[in-house]
Amino acid sequence: MKKLIAILTFLSLISCGNTFPEKRSFDKINSIEIENIHIKKNLNDSIVVDFSKNDIENFVNEINSSNKLELRKAIPNYWIFVKFKNGNERKFKLTDTYIGENDWYMKTRKTNLFQNIYIENQKSK
Repeated sequence: MKKLIAILTFLSLISCGNTFPEKRSFDKINSIEIENIHIKKNLNDSIVVDFSKNDIENFVNEINSSNKLELRKAIPNYWIFVKFKNGNERKFKLTDTYIGENDWYMKTRKTNLFQNIYIENQKSK
């Protein structure tokens, strides 16, 4: 009986292995459609830093170059808000080495670049 329970447990764990399909990349962003991008330390923070045109291009290139995302739960260090001209908005989370949207993350070396934008240009809105 114990062997049967062990086998059934093992089989149920294996069958749940592909419950979450792999996501290859973030949805592409067209920089022409962006109204602005800003970064905050906390989700509801009043201190906001806007991205320059060069910063926007760097961010868009990073998001559009994503080729394999990982599903993970993380507490973000910073939040990036992308506002589009049509009124839509996308939220990205920054951790030490990951950029994420809706729990899908990509590993990157550019998180320090985006975090430094906030640190160097803080202003209150």
